[in-house]
Amino acid sequence: MDKHPTHIKYYLPWDYAPVDISFVFEAEKPAGKHGFLKTAGKRFVFEDGTPVRFWGSNFNSGACFPPKEHAPKLARRMAMMGLNMIRFHQMDSEWARPSLFLFAKGGLLQNTQSFDPQSMDLLDYFIYCLKQEGVYVYLDLLTYRRFREGDGLENPIQLADGARPYCLYNRRLIELQKKFIHDLLTHYNPYTKLRYIDDPCIALSECVNEASFYAQKATAEPYRHELCEHYRLWAGENGLPQKDDETIDFVNPDEDMHAFYTEMFRRYNQEMLVFMKELGVKYPLTGSNQAHAMSVVEAHEDCDFVDNHEYIWLGTQANITNQNPLAIDRSFGTMLAMMALPDKPLFISEWDSVWPNEYRAAAPLHVAGILAFQDWGGATIHTYRYGNNTESWLTSRMGRELILSNSYGRGSWDNYNDPAKFGLFYHAALIVRRGDLQTARQEIALRANQRGDTRMTATALNAAPELHRVNIQLPGREVKADLSADLHDDLFVGDEVISDTGEMFRNKKLGNGYIDTD
Repeated sequence: MDKHPTHIKYYLPWDYAPVDISFVFEAEKPAGKHGFLKTAGKRFVFEDGTPVRFWGSNFNSGACFPPKEHAPKLARRMAMMGLNMIRFHQMDSEWARPSLFLFAKGGLLQNTQSFDPQSMDLLDYFIYCLKQEGVYVYLDLLTYRRFREGDGLENPIQLADGARPYCLYNRRLIELQKKFIHDLLTHYNPYTKLRYIDDPCIALSECVNEASFYAQKATAEPYRHELCEHYRLWAGENGLPQKDDETIDFVNPDEDMHAFYTEMFRRYNQEMLVFMKELGVKYPLTGSNQAHAMSVVEAHEDCDFVDNHEYIWLGTQANITNQNPLAIDRSFGTMLAMMALPDKPLFISEWDSVWPNEYRAAAPLHVAGILAFQDWGGATIHTYRYGNNTESWLTSRMGRELILSNSYGRGSWDNYNDPAKFGLFYHAALIVRRGDLQTARQEIALRANQRGDTRMTATALNAAPELHRVNIQLPGREVKADLSADLHDDLFVGDEVISDTGEMFRNKKLGNGYIDTD
C-alpha cells in the first residue's frame, strides 16, 4: 500500500459516467409513477403492486444541497450507474454548509427550529431532478443536529450530535423532533408542486440515526436523572427492587437493564410512528438503524421496516483496517442480518469498506449478492460525497486530509470518484434491481435468547446470510422456517460457504469468492 495513496490514477468524473445502463430501467421513470412505497411481508412494493428493490447511495451534509447547475447532472449520473435511491444524510449537521438551518458560513444559530430558505430551494430542486430520473429519496430526520439554548433545553452544551440517547425519552427533545418532522414533511416543493409528505418519490424515513442506549451512554445531567426516574417507574411495574441514581448502572447493563432499554426504545418508536402516520405519512417508517444489541432489534418489531448499518474498517479514521471483507468471519452479513426480522423488509442505509482498504473492490458485489440472495429491500453506500467542489485537484484525489468544499475533511468516505467501488455499481445494480441472483431456497430461524447479544456473540450470522434466508427469532416468538439454529452456533463448514442456490460462494481462507448466475 502506498504511504500516501491520495491520488486516483483512473478516477471517475463527478458529472458523468463512462457507461450508461439507465436504459434497462427507463420504464421506471419518473420516480413515484407506481404510487407510494408500501410493505408486503419482507418485501417493498408500490401501491399498484409493483415489487421493487433499491440500490443507491447516501449524500452527506453539504452534498445534499448541490448548486442548481449541478443537480441535473448528478441525478442523471445516478440513473446512468443504475442507482434508484438516494439517502439524504446529515442535512441537519452543525458543520455542514449548506445545511438545513444555515446556507452559508458566518452566522451563529440561536436555535434549530427553522429552515434556511436558500438551502431548502436547493434541496427542492435536487429532489425534483432525482424524481425525473427515476431515483427515490430516503429522507433522514434526526442525525447530527446540535441543539441550542434557544431550543428550550437544559444544559444543551452536554448534548452531542442528535442528542442521543436522550432524544429517545426527553419530552422537550421529542417535541422538537416532532416540530422538525412536521415542518419538513409539510414543506411545499415548488418544482414538484407537491408537499414532501404527498410526493411518492419520497419512499422511506427513519426517526433518528444510529441511536441506542448502548452506543451512546446516558451520562449528562439532568438527562441521566430523568432516565433514572423512568427506570424506577419501570422497575416498580415489573416487581424489581428500587435503586437510587448512584447505583443504577446504564453503562454495564444486566439482563434487566436490557429489558428496560427495549421498552424505552419501543415506546419512542411507537410514539413517533403514530405521530407521523397521523400527520399523513403514507410511506414506510422505522425508528433507528443500527443493531447495537438484540434489545434494539426487539424494540423495532412494531416498525414498518427495519434498517441496519455495517462497515469493514474496525479502526479510527486515522487507522483504517486493510482487511479483505471476503477473508474474515464477521463480514458484512454478520451485522446486517441481525435486523432480519420475520415479515419486515430490511434496508441497509449505510455500508462500506472504507478507503484506503486495498480490498474495497470486493465489497459492492459482496453486499449486493447477500442483499439479493436474502431478498432484502435495498442498500445505500455511505457515502457519495460530503461536498460540492468540482475542481480537478480535489475530484482526482481521496483522503481524510482533504477539506471537502463546504464540510470538514471526510474524504475517506467519498465513493463518487473511486473506480474500485463506484465502478462496480453497474454490476451491483443489475444484481439487486433486475433480480439476476436467485433468492434463497430455504429459510433458517436463528434463536436469539439474550437481549444483550451483539454481532461479536452472534456466531451463526458469520455464515448464515450466505447459506439460507435468515429470520431472527426473538425470545417467546414463533417463526416458521425450514431450518433452525441457535444464534451462537458456528455454521461454517471448514473455510467455505456456498448458498443453497449454488450461485454464491466464499472461501474465507483464500479471501475470494464468486457470484455465478444463469
